[in-house]
Amino acid sequence: MAVIKRLFAPARVEEPTQASEIPAPQEPIAEKGPTRSRRQPAKEREFKPRDLYQEVTDSIVEAIENGTAPWQQKWDGRTRWPVNGTTQKPYHGVNVMMLAMLGLQDPRWCTYQQAKERGWQVRKGEHGSRIYFYKPLERKTGEIDPQTDEPKVKTIPVLKSYTVFNLSQIDGAPEMEWSSAHEKDVSDLTAQICEEIVEATGAEISHGHRYAAYSPSQDRVYMPDKESFESEAEYYATLLHEIAHWTGHESRLKREFGPDRKSVAYAREELRAELASAMLSMHLGLPAAIDGHAAYVGHYLQILRDDKKEIFRAAKDAERMTRYVMSFHPEFREGFEQEHREQMSAAVAAGGPEEIFDATDFDFEPDDIPMMGMRP
Repeated sequence: MAVIKRLFAPARVEEPTQASEIPAPQEPIAEKGPTRSRRQPAKEREFKPRDLYQEVTDSIVEAIENGTAPWQQKWDGRTRWPVNGTTQKPYHGVNVMMLAMLGLQDPRWCTYQQAKERGWQVRKGEHGSRIYFYKPLERKTGEIDPQTDEPKVKTIPVLKSYTVFNLSQIDGAPEMEWSSAHEKDVSDLTAQICEEIVEATGAEISHGHRYAAYSPSQDRVYMPDKESFESEAEYYATLLHEIAHWTGHESRLKREFGPDRKSVAYAREELRAELASAMLSMHLGLPAAIDGHAAYVGHYLQILRDDKKEIFRAAKDAERMTRYVMSFHPEFREGFEQEHREQMSAAVAAGGPEEIFDATDFDFEPDDIPMMGMRP
């Protein structure tokens, strides 16, 4: 997989690297003319906070323009879901795509401090990669709660970032165990799981067509025959892409599909299905992602440029779509339910790199909210 150039450039590792929310202030420009230049008082200097939403969006846009968007890549081996290498907890939302598109085979990441605590050492000269999470902050509303006579406060999510390193950049970290790393096709077990999931969804699938598509009005998936694909991997990746669209029906996750291919809603839905297809491939061990949707690239770029928060919403929806589909298999369902509960609890308790709710949902939700897509 092609490695794109580093989009964020933390300092070379001499000491622990930490993300900063505000850049260092610029030295004031000396006044022209006879007036003597002087240092501007700190309180009069202007600080411009980093726009993390724009930062992420710009990196995704650049990746698409360079042809290395994470949902369009061909993978030599199985791309695994990014996880924290010390806690084994998976990353979520936009962080999945941000880490996946860096082109590193090892899916394990951790902070400098986490590595240090385990006696590992980030190699000198290595660059970290930035990931993002929401931290809830309380703000006073200026109103008084009539029941408690206490000032009313509201909780708002604030996007934060910090730096992680891949375990391949760290001396002393345990070696990654690889199995069938360069196998080009799916195993019998993976094919069986894919078939079981698709069958359990109850989706109506019609084969024998010259195209792959989902019809919201008919609630039906249209597919070419499996034999017409170059490999089983391509067949299942394509089928799961259409199943991802299937989740958007009004009786399921209820998304807007758009009236035609030129509409913004259509592009948004296609973006979500592409992301979900990549996420499903990571979960299921499919060694390749489909890349036959180049015609939509211009639409993707436009909607991302028009709204810097769209990639966060799209990643949130894509992971929800992924979980919805995967939950039809009993071996995955329980794990997703537990993970979802932990994430919702983390959303309430988040406050720093050690307690992270990392952009799975665009907005915080109560920790007792039922997980969408769970079947009884």
